[in-house]
Amino acid sequence: MFSRLFRLAIFSCSLAMTTSAHAADTIETQRQQFDDARLQLDKLSARKTVPQSLRKQIDDLKDYPLYPYLQLSLFKRNLEKRSVKDIEGFLNTYKKLPFKHSLRVLALRKKFKRKQWQDVIALYRPGDKTSYQCMQLTALYKSKQQSKALFQVESIWLSGTSLPKQCDFIIKRWQKAGKQTSALTMQRIELTLEKRQGRLAKYLAKSLNAKDKKTYLYWKKLYNKPQMVSNSHYWKKRGHFANVAMRIAIERLTYRDIAKAMTLIGKIKNHIGFTEKVRAQLINNIALRAMLKDKESAETALTHIDWALLNASKQEQILRHLVGDSQWPLIAALYSKHYRQKDAPIEWQYWYASSLENMGNTQRANALYQEIAKKRRYYGFLASDKLGINYSLNHQALNKDQRIIDDLNKNDYLQRAKEFYLLGDDLPARREWYQLVKPLSEEQRIAAAHIAHDWQWHNRAIITLTMTEQRNDLNLRFPMPHKGDFQTQAKKQDMTLSWPLAIARQESAFLKDATSSAGARGLMQLLPGTAKLQAKKDGVLYYSRKQLHEPQLNIKLGTAYLSAMLARFDNNLAVAAAAYNAGPHRVKHWVKEELAQDQWVETIPYRETRSYVKNVLAYAVIYQHHLAQQQKLPSSAIDPSRMGLANK
Repeated sequence: MFSRLFRLAIFSCSLAMTTSAHAADTIETQRQQFDDARLQLDKLSARKTVPQSLRKQIDDLKDYPLYPYLQLSLFKRNLEKRSVKDIEGFLNTYKKLPFKHSLRVLALRKKFKRKQWQDVIALYRPGDKTSYQCMQLTALYKSKQQSKALFQVESIWLSGTSLPKQCDFIIKRWQKAGKQTSALTMQRIELTLEKRQGRLAKYLAKSLNAKDKKTYLYWKKLYNKPQMVSNSHYWKKRGHFANVAMRIAIERLTYRDIAKAMTLIGKIKNHIGFTEKVRAQLINNIALRAMLKDKESAETALTHIDWALLNASKQEQILRHLVGDSQWPLIAALYSKHYRQKDAPIEWQYWYASSLENMGNTQRANALYQEIAKKRRYYGFLASDKLGINYSLNHQALNKDQRIIDDLNKNDYLQRAKEFYLLGDDLPARREWYQLVKPLSEEQRIAAAHIAHDWQWHNRAIITLTMTEQRNDLNLRFPMPHKGDFQTQAKKQDMTLSWPLAIARQESAFLKDATSSAGARGLMQLLPGTAKLQAKKDGVLYYSRKQLHEPQLNIKLGTAYLSAMLARFDNNLAVAAAAYNAGPHRVKHWVKEELAQDQWVETIPYRETRSYVKNVLAYAVIYQHHLAQQQKLPSSAIDPSRMGLANK
């Protein structure tokens, strides 16, 4: 509620300076009437008639930007009883609004439930997800268009994963019509094995003919026990399915028993059932896994690896392993052989320079550091520290083009986004904002970012700028909303203010209602369980996960949890940030030996956490700049003994 009132206060001040008091009063009155009408509609049972007084209240809001959403609420009442003509007419009237797709598929689902087959067919669109496609095929079948429906089932059925329940009816009819041949089933089993869906493959195998079932059972043993691939009789089998099954078995063995997989390299090189590319990829995987698991020296493993077939991610895996082992000559050799400086990823550039430094070639290393230090990035800051020079923050404020801003303020999408934002409805506000910025030019998006920033809708300003080539306006990209709350909690935890700000910027880009796929919520993305424990520890009243969308509480608990991670991990922000992201139970297994911090960060096994930590450290520097603090990348040696992790 406070957040909503705060937003309204901002806009009231802005409107007072740019519009007449009467106009401001009008839009404010309409906003209140909209909110009231929407609340009444939400409470009104779908079976009850909408009162005439409420309809009049809605009609009086025709000039209000969010009027279409009231019409949507009215139209959705008894949607299943509306004709396709009416639905199409409504969709056409509001064809530019974000709810067009969701309304159509809602109508499709309701029509399907009521077995209104012709309406289902009419409402379906090519490209709809599989469940809707199966609804449409069922409707075709029920409408005496069986041949047309059954003809389209095969492409849906040939899937490596289970199909939605909406497909059950049409698939059964397709099977009953004799369309599921044993050969086709073998094709799908192959797809399921590629997806590692062994149970689904077992289910599908029930419908195989005797010959194909024998083939499946033969290879099923190998799939379940890939260590059997060393048996010579498997290598004598020929045919497409045999080749696929052998490849999958070797891939599975590589991750289950690398020592045994290493003994197969000679056989793989000579197996005529594999293409040259498949041979090289299998050997690459084995050699890489052997190196990462310390089953083979890096020098030996690299002799087996075809570098050209490695994607950037696997090349980086090799680099990170070598960095963790301080294999400076190997890093330098790989860089010299495979990269040119201007094309090399920045992490390769930095670690090549570091390798040269560690090998005594300081002059060449410093020349490379000078180039890297020009970049406002984690590695740029590391390079600056190596040279003992100031960071290149390269802040350049983006100009406001008032003409473009004035034009955008007339845009329907922007007006609807603004009203939803003021009402505290961030999700529909973000949907409208996306529709606004999607077709805009670079200059228009910059103006839109300025507008969002002025509204203090910082998340949208940040996201909108990512849709441009502009990265140098640090005020737009790194705002400090809720600064007072962050300041209070940082002081309470005896923590530098730049650290929780950096965490919040990385976690949610200051989106207060952010919810991750794992269930983390709010500005600092706290899991409800973590929040509950932290609240109990601090004596904070916490009774619902919805509270985590309240910035003040989220900042309080998030900063306290960050403080707990810092206390646990020697006040090292890199390790504490890793624990904040991945959990302390994982991180304690990653701190194995004394390492320089830059080396340790590179060895973090999770890509998401590794990027997260690098960003938090770099963002901390930028917030130090904003707060007029000394700019220094948080860095200290990783010492397990100081974290209570020695000999673990």
